[in-house]
Amino acid sequence: MVTNFEQKPRLVSLPDGSSVILQKGSNLRYENPFPKESRPVALSGEAYFEVVEDAKKPFTVYANGLIAKVLGTSFNVKAYEKDANVTVTVRTGKVFVTPEKDVQTKKNEREDMILTPNEQVVFTIKEAKMFRSPVNALAERKTFVIRPVNLVFNAVPVKDVFAEIEKAYGIKVVFKDPSLQNCRITTDLKEGTLSQKLDIICKTLEATWNTEAEFVAVTGRGCHP
Repeated sequence: MVTNFEQKPRLVSLPDGSSVILQKGSNLRYENPFPKESRPVALSGEAYFEVVEDAKKPFTVYANGLIAKVLGTSFNVKAYEKDANVTVTVRTGKVFVTPEKDVQTKKNEREDMILTPNEQVVFTIKEAKMFRSPVNALAERKTFVIRPVNLVFNAVPVKDVFAEIEKAYGIKVVFKDPSLQNCRITTDLKEGTLSQKLDIICKTLEATWNTEAEFVAVTGRGCHP
């Protein structure tokens, strides 16, 4: 289980390359590696998910009585134990949501929904009811961790690239070797999960990255000719 005890969001890189931005006071449970035919995770709190597409292995989030299942997409789930509701908001792709079986059995009914971009569902835990609604621009800015930034770079110092990544995802990146900061790279990071973006940058630099409690640490030997 991963728990974010810090004030800033924490990156969790999952075994399949999917990324989770875990908000403060939240925790995420998952198997490493994932089972052969599925990718289940359990969330308590709030997190933004960027899921690697895999049609053969659905990605499923269990959150306080609600199930959200996807193949590959990005979405936010808010499910703090003290809250009366669970909220799922979709940024890209489609998300299938349904109450867990024991919740459905209590109410003797089944209710499913498929959410598309800029839609959300609010699940009332006590009544086991789901309510769909569109997401307006203001709510979208408040809900999604990722912020619109320029992620196409041409011979740009990598410190500036990571500054945009920090701005987009609300995380902190630390260089273990300061000589890396001024290495220049050319890359397009518009697509892919945050973990995949970090892989691309570090492969270009012949560097590595890992997550620590408060930041993402980048390690390397400096620029290469």
